[in-house]
Amino acid sequence: MTLLRNFAFTLLASIAALAANAQTDVPRIVAVLITSDVDNQRAARFNDAMQGLDAETLLIEAANDSQLRALLQRFTAVAVDTDIAIVYIDAPILMLGNRAFVATPGLTLPRASSLLTRSVPLSAFARAVNLAGNGGVVIIGSQPFDGTLPEGAVQATRAPEARPGLAPIVFMADQAADRGIDVAAVEFAAPTVELGAVITAMRDSGEVTLSETLSRSMILRAPATVVRTQPQPAATPQVIAPAENTANAADPAATMQDTAAAQAPAASSASNTASLPQVSAEETAAQNAPPPDAATRPLSLEELQALENNLSRSDKREIQRALRVRGFYTGLIDGLFGRQTRMSIEDFQESLGAEPTGVLTVEQQAMLL
Repeated sequence: MTLLRNFAFTLLASIAALAANAQTDVPRIVAVLITSDVDNQRAARFNDAMQGLDAETLLIEAANDSQLRALLQRFTAVAVDTDIAIVYIDAPILMLGNRAFVATPGLTLPRASSLLTRSVPLSAFARAVNLAGNGGVVIIGSQPFDGTLPEGAVQATRAPEARPGLAPIVFMADQAADRGIDVAAVEFAAPTVELGAVITAMRDSGEVTLSETLSRSMILRAPATVVRTQPQPAATPQVIAPAENTANAADPAATMQDTAAAQAPAASSASNTASLPQVSAEETAAQNAPPPDAATRPLSLEELQALENNLSRSDKREIQRALRVRGFYTGLIDGLFGRQTRMSIEDFQESLGAEPTGVLTVEQQAMLL
């Protein structure tokens, strides 16, 4: 009885501890960082700050026009399943009338209208950000344009005007971008992080303009909410003793007869088993052994790639989530195996002492999931 009482108390205490440490849901934050050059330190610092918020990040360096459009399509698909989306663009921003465009490396413009076909509108990123459940923001770290601007095209010096359906845009002039990123990094490291407050701090750092302020509060990180519950006293378990056979209690001979009758079926069963033909252990092992041609062998890399190609998008997202939980992956959970996913798989394989191929074996996938 004492053992059962202790078990019941331990179980109730565990339930109470779980309730006492319940936390609010953590928002899914996705951040895409785009730079027009390689090893951009501002983008790297912003990326580190976002990862400190446990955001899914994707850093794209020196992307051309077609790569930027492919990225936009990928980001748009992810944004619809995201709570808060943030895009950071460290590149020249060019204006054609009241429309802003992201200038890619080596962009040449025979005429101003070439911006329409050779670059990506800034509004396309702001529209994708707005698809997130709570919206988000586009942040610009402006760089000088090193090409020749045709008549009618100018370099942006401030945030474009607000437009319906677009997320707010924060514009930092080139000379102010380093300071603005440093301010954002400090704000992101605070115990409580609200996106509007971060943007306000960046604006107050100087030479930062906004297309508009955020229309709602967006909490990126909040202290854990602890719910204190009064544990209920442990109930004393009742142990019910087996009923005594009062009819036979006074007659030991009758009790012995009942016991013998209860054991009779078991004896009969044992007798029947003994009458069956016996099979040796060697014969049993031979019967259960797989045929010689079914012996397992390591799959080749090509075979593993073929198996991976048969995985659904949902299966690949589960692999990315598992890699992220183990600390190997910080990119987008989008079910697309790009360079970041391959590198994280290689890191996972190296942690197992296995060859880092970037393609999971069946056994490694089972260990991961």
